[in-house]
Amino acid sequence: MPCTFTISCVVRNKKIKKPKRPQTPGEEKANALTHALGIVFILVTLPILWKKAMAHPGPYTLWAVGIYVAGMLAVYISSTVYHFLVHPPLKQKAHIADHISIFLLIGGTYTPTVYLFTPLRTAVIFLGIMWSIIALGVILKLFFTGKYNWLSTLLYLALGWMLVFLVEPLTQTMTSRVFIPILTGGLCYTIGVLFYIQRRIPYGHAVWHAFVLAGTIAHWVAVYRALG
Repeated sequence: MPCTFTISCVVRNKKIKKPKRPQTPGEEKANALTHALGIVFILVTLPILWKKAMAHPGPYTLWAVGIYVAGMLAVYISSTVYHFLVHPPLKQKAHIADHISIFLLIGGTYTPTVYLFTPLRTAVIFLGIMWSIIALGVILKLFFTGKYNWLSTLLYLALGWMLVFLVEPLTQTMTSRVFIPILTGGLCYTIGVLFYIQRRIPYGHAVWHAFVLAGTIAHWVAVYRALG
């Protein structure tokens, strides 16, 4: 699931600076609005997902789902705030938070998937390694802003390709009802990147946001179905 999102992470992993074509006030409003809708989606659907998680027999299901929801909220709140702000110093800080939240979303999305579809011991080891990588990524973005971007890129790629170690247990336990929305979400992220890298397209960034939101919704469906 998160390995498809890694494509967009690598593309976005550039030095934090002004884009080649500054976003117009209207575009920034659209950018903020599209991800504000993501916050609304998460909050509105939270009771539905939480009720489903509470009915699941797993001992750590609520923790896994809670981490997943927190990762989504981190991305959409930080992105909305970043695009809403105008004052450069505040906007710069929000941009850093936006980059950090990407790591949190990757980890948050991995957590319920790995927990629900692999043996507990395997999940603990895998998630322990994964969150250690994420912690390193957060430290890089927080304390070495704009530096060692090559290392951040390697971390994004490592997080994406880690899933190959779980191909066997996942293929044995994951049904098509879960896999199809995962694949759909990945395609949404991938198509959205095409608009993200074309900065000259008016409102292209907002279109990218719309595809990210569509991918998030698809992955939400996957997690919901995975809960039974």
